Amino acid sequence: AVSVSEFRLEMLRADLKLSPEQEPSWKSFAAKVSALAADISRERGRLRATTQMKALQRIDQSVDVARNRLTALEDIATAAKALHGRLTPEQQLIADDRLATTLPTVSAASPAGFPASRDRSPPQ
Repeated sequence: AVSVSEFRLEMLRADLKLSPEQEPSWKSFAAKVSALAADISRERGRLRATTQMKALQRIDQSVDVARNRLTALEDIATAAKALHGRLTPEQQLIADDRLATTLPTVSAASPAGFPASRDRSPPQ
């Protein structure tokens, strides 16, 4: 199955009509986005295991995940800037509109890998 990020990457690539000289920059950007999407997908699979961890282990894991995501996003930003710099002004307009939409998102249902609390209501 193709992820939303992969679909958006392919649609954007087609719309940009990249030249052969622009392809290496595109491939670098797309590879970094795809790697982050794969990491997020793997992490969702590991969420079930976090319910068996002690609180401090879950906190440490959440910090590690956040640190890894930040590094991945910084790598994506660097690659996006390099790609953007190689695009024509017309391509830049397309990229400005849609480049950020290729980034995978993390579900807000279970922030930082912690199971949602079921037995407490929010404070009033």
